[in-house]
Order: sequence, then C-alpha cells, then structure tokens
Amino acid sequence: MKYYVVIDTNVLVSAMLKWDSVPGNVLELTFNGTIVSLLNV
Repeated sequence: MKYYVVIDTNVLVSAMLKWDSVPGNVLELTFNGTIVSLLNV
C-alpha cells in the first residue's frame, strides 16, 4: 500500500537533525517507496 503525503519543510529539517525520530522514519519510508511525497509548484 502506498501513502501519498505532503511533507512540510519542518519535517525535513527535523529528520536531518535527528534521524532516529518520527520525521526520520517518514523520510526513510519515502526513500523506500512506501510513501509518495507530493509537491505543489
């Protein structure tokens, strides 16, 4: 099952500061393909 999400900048910054956290898990799932991040241009 794939999840489509919009990832806020705060999530990205938090993940980079502490990888072993919920935001880090979100990015890891994004890299694995479980989560598909959406972008509004």
